[in-house]
Amino acid sequence: MLFADFILFKLGAYPHTDYSLAARTMAFDVVNKRWSPDILNCAGIEHDKFGKPEQAGTVVGQISKSVAEELGLPAKVFLVAGGHDQACAALGSGVIKSNMAVDGLGTTECITPAFNHPIISDIMAQSGFACVPHVIKDMYITYAFTFTSGSVLKWYRDNFAYALKNEAAKAGINIYDLLIEKASNRFSGVFLLPHFAGAATPYMDMEAKGAIVGLNINTTEGDVIRAILEGITFEAMLNVESLYNAGINVEDIRAVGGMAKSERFLQLKADMMGKKITTLHISEAGTLGVTLLAGTAIGAYKSIDEAVKMLVKKKKEFYPDKNLHDFYKEKFETYKKIYPSLKSIFN
Repeated sequence: MLFADFILFKLGAYPHTDYSLAARTMAFDVVNKRWSPDILNCAGIEHDKFGKPEQAGTVVGQISKSVAEELGLPAKVFLVAGGHDQACAALGSGVIKSNMAVDGLGTTECITPAFNHPIISDIMAQSGFACVPHVIKDMYITYAFTFTSGSVLKWYRDNFAYALKNEAAKAGINIYDLLIEKASNRFSGVFLLPHFAGAATPYMDMEAKGAIVGLNINTTEGDVIRAILEGITFEAMLNVESLYNAGINVEDIRAVGGMAKSERFLQLKADMMGKKITTLHISEAGTLGVTLLAGTAIGAYKSIDEAVKMLVKKKKEFYPDKNLHDFYKEKFETYKKIYPSLKSIFN
């Protein structure tokens, strides 16, 4: 029983597992939407040890009378199957069609693209890309992620940015806003490999280490900060390229999370990736996603499409500069050589 199943059970429903969470167990048949008898038999696990698989956004019961009384709720409160956090964030960002993705920019980074049929292949497996049922019927998603994104900026803040921390405190501004403001205005020749906790997709190498390459006597603090922002984005470009090679195209990117608050960073990201990046008025995309699921389930909205049109609103769009994108495409080819060159040293 998963945590979500247990909570439903304690609230008064039979344990249910939505497809997106069921896929996280590695015991679920994502094509036929059922627990895999082959996998469970090999593991010696009976299928009734798991919750009943159900499409996200399905009413699975009602809150029990005792719980309703304890919480001061009406007697008739419906319980609805939710979903995995990244899947719900995709829905809450309006990612309901192919070629769209949500880019969660926080301590880690997770790009979650949607596609309309299951993609299960050697290249998906080799890249660490799971094929996961979306919380929207007949759609699928995968996760392309890095373990350290915003946390690299935090590492720099905690270990090197003492003067900037004092400056930010005196000015009453956010230290991260100041750090990004202090980044150099152009590429300096310094590359940063953001594998500070190992490399996630597409390498899945837990022994990989972070690196700063190209330092010289003229390198400034601003150059290093910009290299951090560029390194994070180069890694996102690597993931988007790997997704494309696996048959998943990403064109429309919705940015959420702490680092999505920086317009300067998002413009740099759009220029480097050559993609339009959009921010949203409601940035708590996961919470909004489950709200859309529940609202549609109980009839507050006629459909998921209607719910998305009503509640998911664009805030600002960042369009790439073609000349800068062409410049960074060339630098990206250099970036891709760094990890393979250092791998034998790390391992």
